[in-house]
Amino acid sequence: DIRPQASLEEPTTWPWIAGAILLVGLFGLGVYIFMRRRGALGSGITALIDSRAAHEIALEELYRIEAMDLPSEVRFKEHYTLVADCVRAYLDNAYDAPALDRTTEEVRSALKSSDMAADHQNVTVGLLKDCDLVKFTRLVPDTHEARECTSRARDLVIMTVPPEPEVPPLAEAVTA
Repeated sequence: DIRPQASLEEPTTWPWIAGAILLVGLFGLGVYIFMRRRGALGSGITALIDSRAAHEIALEELYRIEAMDLPSEVRFKEHYTLVADCVRAYLDNAYDAPALDRTTEEVRSALKSSDMAADHQNVTVGLLKDCDLVKFTRLVPDTHEARECTSRARDLVIMTVPPEPEVPPLAEAVTA
């Protein structure tokens, strides 16, 4: 007689399903880690807004730069870059003069339309030009000059503190 047809056992599908779930889970974990590192996902910590005045922020940064004592390590370019960036950020915050991504001559033009006094503008541009000389040329200042640059920047910030806007007293504001 004829033999019955051979029966093949059905392959079990649970290893395939488990493998697919594992791959999807690993892919999701990879995407999560990638997004977290890029900062696309919030870390749960809200950004703090610095409510201090621009001159306070600049002075604190200049003290921090001075404490790093980069000139004694012969890291002049880094020192002058930090000082110039601090002054530029101060100009941007205190006088709304876009200075962070501009050349020194563009900063000069921006300062002309600001509230800063003309003699202070000249001192500011002079300081930025001195920083540019060290940053973009092979000029190597001595340690004393580099430290003097930080104190010049600090003096500049102190003498150019914008006046505080006058706030009317509460009683006058209510009756007005």
